[in-house]
Amino acid sequence: MVEDLADQTRTRRRGAVLEQAIRDAVFAELSESGYAALNMEAVAARAGTGKAPLYRRWSNKRDMVVGAIDQALSTGAVLPEEDDQSPETGGLRAELMILLGSMASTMRSAPGRAMHALIEERHRHPELAQAVITHLIQPRLARLAVAIRRAVNRGEIPPPVSVELIARVGPAMVLQHELEHGQAPTTAEIADIVDLVVLPVLGTR
Repeated sequence: MVEDLADQTRTRRRGAVLEQAIRDAVFAELSESGYAALNMEAVAARAGTGKAPLYRRWSNKRDMVVGAIDQALSTGAVLPEEDDQSPETGGLRAELMILLGSMASTMRSAPGRAMHALIEERHRHPELAQAVITHLIQPRLARLAVAIRRAVNRGEIPPPVSVELIARVGPAMVLQHELEHGQAPTTAEIADIVDLVVLPVLGTR
């Protein structure tokens, strides 16, 4: 009863405003504390709402996290609308810079850090990690593969042995940088990845 009265004294939020507040709170808690320490009480407090609105939507924290991921993807909070298509600039280097730069920007965001926390839980919660891989990582790899195929069609690079395999090189370097340094690479560091690793692998500079 006390909790219900406390809930009523909070700022009333409804619809999209409440959904965004909850989603932002889920990602913030994940990025700061990880999945194991995540709980619905902390999410409710950070979102400025009571626990009741959360439990009306989800019965447990796993479902809440999956719901936050789905909402973030559908609203473009993790994969922005302008990133829906692989950019076509007429030059592979520029396209690689855009795509890898977008990946680095996502990694710096609260949703990106939250997604990383979920991937770290892949042994205990493989379904959550797979949701991130399927909805976030694989689409970005597909965009890189499209850019590489366009470069082949333009005659800019020779056909690689495996487009899908080569498309993983840049993202792997970006992720490795984050693991080593605790932060996503800067634009200058992405340029080094592109110029010193990815383009030479593809047979061009």
